[in-house]
Amino acid sequence: MAKILYLNGPSSSGKTHLALALREALEEPFLHIGIDRVIGMMPDKLNNWKGGHAPLGYSWKKTFDEDGTEMVELIPGPFAQKIQHDYLKIAQLL
Repeated sequence: MAKILYLNGPSSSGKTHLALALREALEEPFLHIGIDRVIGMMPDKLNNWKGGHAPLGYSWKKTFDEDGTEMVELIPGPFAQKIQHDYLKIAQLL
């Protein structure tokens, strides 16, 4: 049976570093697939990295956390939402 380790957290919080360390430390082999890689597989025409709405893919908007620190929120459009949904559905089957 396949296993998935899902690391969630804000940008630059150390998820990639942790994933690579776990991949080396754990006896079982694991692949590392980040959201950046998933986004990179999508046609550029679906995404909007200038800010604002993306009709199908990913876009971003400025937001603030509870302390007032400015953040960027990744917004999935309908196609991106389908990819995320299907990815999680496949993961549950493994």
